[in-house]
Amino acid sequence: MDKTVVINSVHTDSVSCIKRVCPQTIITFDAHPDFFHWKNLDTIAAVSQLPIPEKVKTSLFRASIMALLRASFPQSQLISVVPEACIITNFNWELQQKSWLGINTRRKRYRKGDAISWWNERLRTLSIEGVTVPPKPVESLISIAEGKPLVFDIDADYLFELTRECHTPAAFTDVPIPVDGMPQENMGSTRDILQLISLEKPELVTLSELTYCCIEARNEHLMHFLDSLEKIGYKIEKGTFYNDDAFREILEIKSSFDNYCYHRPYSEAADDFLRAYLDFFESKGIK
Repeated sequence: MDKTVVINSVHTDSVSCIKRVCPQTIITFDAHPDFFHWKNLDTIAAVSQLPIPEKVKTSLFRASIMALLRASFPQSQLISVVPEACIITNFNWELQQKSWLGINTRRKRYRKGDAISWWNERLRTLSIEGVTVPPKPVESLISIAEGKPLVFDIDADYLFELTRECHTPAAFTDVPIPVDGMPQENMGSTRDILQLISLEKPELVTLSELTYCCIEARNEHLMHFLDSLEKIGYKIEKGTFYNDDAFREILEIKSSFDNYCYHRPYSEAADDFLRAYLDFFESKGIK
């Protein structure tokens, strides 16, 4: 198989591309932990089989990429690479969500270690290894893969040069745990990823979550990244694309479902979520 880069609009659509390779190791780069359904792999499998529109599945799984990868590749080594500052930001967001919902979070003061423990606990449940790059250097990922074929799965919001061109860019908040450093210091970079790709030579690189406008306008940072990959022997392919209006519809489906669940007594049990999906589709008549 030729070494290939496949670009998709939505991160979840990268999974079907990865299935072509049957990788022993997947290293996924993201500015968001995206481990919704981390306790419910059965839900992922069950909903995947439902006769519902693909855009609905895409929407509902978009924040579940870690569980979706584990459910799809149960025997593969999975490594999640997220900047430490982004883990803290997402932990802050979850604390704020709990506060808005009136959930007692037990602690009155939070430390950076709480955020990292929160992330690692979920990854361990999914048998996924976590690496914080940065602040750890990108060199810490060299030779971490246990076997080939190797896949790099990149959500473009991980990359400082491209995150503002994504549908949901990386963002940093300072409550209740402050994030240290300037934004550029807190993010991955195209230079570092190119260096890693040239050394590790993954069979497949997937790139996702860029806006259609960014791709059509041939954003200079994106073009430099793709041109550099072509120069080291990668073929560039377009995968599944949504224009920006269609992508907004995908986000609205997910937002509507979240609001629907907040007002109903569904627990995190897999069968309850499955029932919630079915109830939601029936009530909205989504086609």
